Amino acid sequence: MKNLLVDFRKDVIVQILDSLGEATMLLDTNEKSIVYYNKKFKKLFNLQKDLLLKGGIDYIKEFFSRSLLNPEPILFRSTTWFSNKEEFCDEFLFKDGRCFDITVKPLEINGVECLLCSFIEKTQEKLYKTYLKEYNNMFGKLIDNIPDIILHHKNFKCIYINSTGVRLLGYDNHKDIQGMDIRSFLVGDAIEELRTVFQDMQNGINYSNPVELEIADKDKNLHWIELISITKFLDDQGIYLSILRDITKEKQTNQKELLVKERESALVIKRDRYKLKYNFFTTMSHEAKTPINIVLAAAHMLKKEIKEDSTKGKEYIELINKNCNKIIRDINNFIDIERIQSGLFTTNFEVCDIIKIIEDITLSFIPYADEKNIELMFDTEIEEKTAKIDIYLLERVLFNLLSNAVKFTKVDGKIYVSVKDLGSEIEISIKDTGIGISQENLLLIFQRFRQAHRPDGSNERGSGLGLYLVKNILRIMGGKIFISSTEGVGSTFTISIPSLPI
Repeated sequence: MKNLLVDFRKDVIVQILDSLGEATMLLDTNEKSIVYYNKKFKKLFNLQKDLLLKGGIDYIKEFFSRSLLNPEPILFRSTTWFSNKEEFCDEFLFKDGRCFDITVKPLEINGVECLLCSFIEKTQEKLYKTYLKEYNNMFGKLIDNIPDIILHHKNFKCIYINSTGVRLLGYDNHKDIQGMDIRSFLVGDAIEELRTVFQDMQNGINYSNPVELEIADKDKNLHWIELISITKFLDDQGIYLSILRDITKEKQTNQKELLVKERESALVIKRDRYKLKYNFFTTMSHEAKTPINIVLAAAHMLKKEIKEDSTKGKEYIELINKNCNKIIRDINNFIDIERIQSGLFTTNFEVCDIIKIIEDITLSFIPYADEKNIELMFDTEIEEKTAKIDIYLLERVLFNLLSNAVKFTKVDGKIYVSVKDLGSEIEISIKDTGIGISQENLLLIFQRFRQAHRPDGSNERGSGLGLYLVKNILRIMGGKIFISSTEGVGSTFTISIPSLPI
């Protein structure tokens, strides 16, 4: 080895190697030994002994972990090192974590094949690259998962779109959209609006106000997006980065709110009309009931003047009373219905004995039942039930149901009124032996102005408002009504109403 250096001007080689900026060593390829290394090389490997011996390369190998470029590091191959005279490079990772680029240059010195090996540390650079790669991965994941749509495009051709945009457009992968013209997704006026935005930017007008655009996805489902910002890259290259936001749900919510407001406005107008109509009918009913009440009063006075043996006169008086009361009842029903439809119907719950209220209303119909020799019976499971209830509404319901029962029950018939206590509810059944209702008419009788056909051919008719009113009053009270009927046998109306605790 020494002869090699002496013969080749040792001082020159040493001076050259020591002046190099990298850690450098000279290898004898035949002997596989280190001929010389400079001070930086010695410091790099922390050399404490002379390695200028055959096999010294084995000591160096202990520092290396692996090559980052080759499965079998070129520097330590067992085959002939000097297989060709071309320079080659490798990248090594040391066991202590440091990273080096190694450049190997084949040389022939005085007929001896040598390798000049230079080590350039790249640890910090490698770390920076690793950090940069990780940062790019993290940044890519962040961009890919933010709720806004990130779109990179050139001359309206998609270069990149994040996962949010991919899902919105109905695709599985962003590569499926690359190269597509983004204008193909726009619907209606959105194309012209987007063209205006880009034209303004080309004319130097800064984009400021968000623009709402309607688009259609792959399956032609419509969405609304908002162009939040757009940035121009590389002047005259037509490259832009756009940020968009899916506002479909927000748009739908706004549309629903607008629809609700329109409906509320329509309801207010409708209610005002009903109120005006209700006020009109209230005034008219008052004007109508006043002369009727005068007629009733006159009939009452006339009844006192008629002789006891004047049967015909008494019949006329009863006829006057009956029809006047019917007119007043129909007027009251009509006014109550108008109050319900106008939203002016209010409730007034008060503490009372519900059983007594039901019994009193039932017994008040005995005189009317007696006119047709109808037996009216009342039965209850309990004698008393104190709770909160709207007495007026209960009276209106029972009055209409009992009136119908008396009206449509034949002479010598029977009417049964029974009450059951169901705890939180009171169940009232009114059963008669009247003419009954056919199955097809059961679906009609609760409609306004609808009446069932009379199977007995009777001309006695009502206003068609009673059961319609009953159903609506029970709805306001939170109650229900059920009916079972057999034509020619009779009907049973069963209602249930809440008995509110005190």
